[in-house]
Amino acid sequence: MVYMLRTRPHLGFGHQPFVQNACEVSDCVVFANRSSLPFEKYDAILIHLHELSKTYMPNIPRQKHQRFVFLTQESPNSMDTVDVTTMGHWFNWTMSYKLNSDIHFLYGHYVTEKFFEIMRQDLIPVVYGGANYSQFAPLHSYINALDYTPKELADYLKMLDANDMLYNEYFWWKDHYRVEAGIENRARHGFCDLCKKLHQDQDETKIYPELVSEWHPSTQCKRMTPWES
Repeated sequence: MVYMLRTRPHLGFGHQPFVQNACEVSDCVVFANRSSLPFEKYDAILIHLHELSKTYMPNIPRQKHQRFVFLTQESPNSMDTVDVTTMGHWFNWTMSYKLNSDIHFLYGHYVTEKFFEIMRQDLIPVVYGGANYSQFAPLHSYINALDYTPKELADYLKMLDANDMLYNEYFWWKDHYRVEAGIENRARHGFCDLCKKLHQDQDETKIYPELVSEWHPSTQCKRMTPWES
């Protein structure tokens, strides 16, 4: 059995949530109270970066079998209370919305649950952001405003409004895919994957020498190109 220590209960605590969510590997237990077990018994310690102001970084040396997990669902721009420059050589895994994370959440930052909630409806999302939306949604299922000038976008939306056939073409994908949205689904995928990884990678240890290149606002946040009229 693998033991995890974390604070937020999106998936739930204990062993039962892994069974109820039909995780491929379910032999894991989540604890919220650090004193539930001796610290050295935990296999993973999840540090939620946006709760560091309420908690603290563990100051107990990591055991060989333990994984310290950098956990966030937010963007680097929101980490105004966290100094990632001091966190090198500390974390073994990252768990976030970024596609290069060790454990990947379904979405976050530019592509949030609001995008997928709209996808559940017979509505066409019109997006204006810095994400590569083709990595998250089928082609021709959304409209990226940055592909148009303001006038071109207005004219195109008017054309769709007047033509049901063109409008409905944006829903072709609904016969082939289904949308998973909401905090519960994000937690289910993330923690099921974490449980599986903890069982599979027991002999593999890595460490992040620095986090600045991926998580400091100065290296990640970019200025959006303004629309051309």
